[in-house]
Amino acid sequence: MQMKNYTNDFNSRMRKILIDCIKGINFIFEIIIPKGRDRKLVFYSFLLIYVLLSILMYMKYGLMEWRTNVLNYDVYMWVDRLSSLQYIVPYRAGIRHPYLTLILLPEILIALLLKIASGKLALHALFFFLLYNVIAALSNTMVYKYCSVLLKLSKIRAFLITLLFSLFAHNLILSFLPETFPLSMFGLLLMIYITTDSILNKKEIPLASNIIMFCFVSGVTISNSIKCLVAQLFQNIKPFRKKFDVILKSGLICLGLCFFSISVAYIIQMILYGKWMMGNNTTEFISSMQGVNILQEFFFEPLLFHHNYNFFSIELVKPLLYFSLFTEVTVRLFYVLILFSLLANIKEKSILLLLAMFSADILIHMVFGFGIRDSYIYCQHWFFICPLAIAFMYKKIRNAKLKTSFDILLIFFIFAFIWNNLPPFIRFLTPGLN
Repeated sequence: MQMKNYTNDFNSRMRKILIDCIKGINFIFEIIIPKGRDRKLVFYSFLLIYVLLSILMYMKYGLMEWRTNVLNYDVYMWVDRLSSLQYIVPYRAGIRHPYLTLILLPEILIALLLKIASGKLALHALFFFLLYNVIAALSNTMVYKYCSVLLKLSKIRAFLITLLFSLFAHNLILSFLPETFPLSMFGLLLMIYITTDSILNKKEIPLASNIIMFCFVSGVTISNSIKCLVAQLFQNIKPFRKKFDVILKSGLICLGLCFFSISVAYIIQMILYGKWMMGNNTTEFISSMQGVNILQEFFFEPLLFHHNYNFFSIELVKPLLYFSLFTEVTVRLFYVLILFSLLANIKEKSILLLLAMFSADILIHMVFGFGIRDSYIYCQHWFFICPLAIAFMYKKIRNAKLKTSFDILLIFFIFAFIWNNLPPFIRFLTPGLN
């Protein structure tokens, strides 16, 4: 009888955990899935553009050799990794992405089937391009939703802010290329959205949603776990003991997934080869972000393309310098606007959240020097704070004429980014042009 009661109690708890998980997943998907005519229009418009870019990329370059990088992003390495049976093994993506293969398992299996079925057509590469089109379009839609739903800006202003964001140089290049950074940006934007919603509307985020988001973002890039911790600290969870419980459970489950991933990889390696073969290359990424141009590379390069490099061999023109007065003035003026927007809203808890998350990047990449030499490569971990800061500035401005002036400034930046970024980008993708 006692055993039966214990079994019933266990089943009841498991049922409750399952129900909570389903509710947590539903909560997240309610935010992700574009609803309403305007959000659907934004999503499908960007998706269509990105699909066309993917097709151009596929037609011009096909499936390149797996060591080929684009602006030092490991694009074709990830195409190779995520379409190989050996990379189903957890932890195979390395210490920076501890259980990424667990997160991407459905994607890997589909890619494997396409790779086998299509042969030399290499349709799995096109599949990856199209999948990341969806992720990029969803990220843009998340920015639009943040502006229009949370901050209640007009639809046209929310769209202009989103359009500007989409024109950032490295958002363009990563709108169709498989890499970990678009996944990170999407996860962080989603975490910021639910946290800002919690701050502004006094909402309490479901425990399961918090755990899922923490594990997803940390699994894609482990250093971003710090930002998830920051986000949970900012959420409207009372009393603090309950907030501590959310943070503790999120952290422990994430550590459990890391331990599981490493353990499975170790066992498989020992069975197959009799030794641990997944070398730890962490030392390659410590204290490597050095050089006189680190500030330019970290802040300028992600926004505006240089015109003096080949997309496949950026190392040939190091160090990166802006020789154009136009790019120098534009990017500095843009950051003045962002700084002004942040300072003008510094008392807003949501702005403090953005600054705290950005500070984590400064701490990781600049203070501790963790990161590869090309510091711009981490831009999608932080530069989404720019459009969100602009949106808060709009929210703060009450004077109609001042808002109109801000509109003109925003349109200027849109055209400036188009003028600078599209020509080299089009040359990169158009068959017959280099």
